[in-house]
Amino acid sequence: MNGHQRNADPRDPCTYREDGKLEGGTHCPSCGLVVREGRWIRGAASVEGPEHTCPACARIRDRYPAGVIELHGELGELATELGNLIRNIEKVENQEHPLERLIELEVTEGGLYATTTGVHLARRVGSALKRQLRERVVIRYGEEENLVRIEGAL
Repeated sequence: MNGHQRNADPRDPCTYREDGKLEGGTHCPSCGLVVREGRWIRGAASVEGPEHTCPACARIRDRYPAGVIELHGELGELATELGNLIRNIEKVENQEHPLERLIELEVTEGGLYATTTGVHLARRVGSALKRQLRERVVIRYGEEENLVRIEGAL
């Protein structure tokens, strides 16, 4: 684990923070992101560099989101449109911030449930949903901003 110890409790938000900078060339065996200058980026992993699971892959593995999006009520024809909206926002956000990913996205005519690996993606989705659904969406921040919850009822 490259000398970086983590708290083993996935419910602890600090579990996914590094204690210090990982050495350059460290790569995630799950997604292939590489550490350069202390940041996880896309790039060619060095075969000699150490392996270390990135925070996004760890959250996905543990199914422990930083963002939760829930809409309740009959979405009807909006179901497909909202699902596509969320996927498109993820694609754009992930290009600049590769640790921002969807963990889960379930869209039905009766509601929508999604989870994210980062708070930024959840906030962007929440803002877009507020515009799309004319303010029927509330964005709530958890303690110490370790969780963003987006809720709405139609």
